[in-house]
Amino acid sequence: MSNGVSVGVSERTAELNFLLEMAPVGILLTRERHVVQANAMAAEILRTTVAELVGKSAGTLWPSEQAYLDLGRAVAPALVVRT
Repeated sequence: MSNGVSVGVSERTAELNFLLEMAPVGILLTRERHVVQANAMAAEILRTTVAELVGKSAGTLWPSEQAYLDLGRAVAPALVVRT
């Protein structure tokens, strides 16, 4: 389709990456408790680099292991995918 409605995966990925980088807030994307993507603002807030964040355990970003586990227990029910 050439009406501008249908967008290919690569175009959509580029758009989402652009939005991630231009966001005025820090954003971390995690998968299985590890950072898989971060924007420059998140790196600035955490006083590190994007390269250092990617691959890092999300738990290391919290003040303590207990705080991380407590948050996980609190939000886990909301993260369950319902079919």
